[in-house]
Amino acid sequence: MDLPRLRIELEGISRTVQHLLNEDMADLSNMIKAELEIQLTSETVQLKIAKAVGTCIDTAINEITSNYQLKVALSGIIAESIVKKLEDDK
Repeated sequence: MDLPRLRIELEGISRTVQHLLNEDMADLSNMIKAELEIQLTSETVQLKIAKAVGTCIDTAINEITSNYQLKVALSGIIAESIVKKLEDDK
């Protein structure tokens, strides 16, 4: 086997591998875009924000007091306030 023929064969293999990698990257890019569209819908983001806010409120209230009645009262007031704010923003 001579060197020019070997070079041509290696260049062909290199092009084939590059083409396959480009196809895989395009497929991966499309999958990522599709998943981002699912994860970043306004509904999904609102649910995640609401869950995070709820967790923060619970943590803050638990740190504020160990008094059960005060904790329940604060929880209700804060929750009502947030719901009203979200409804006003719509």
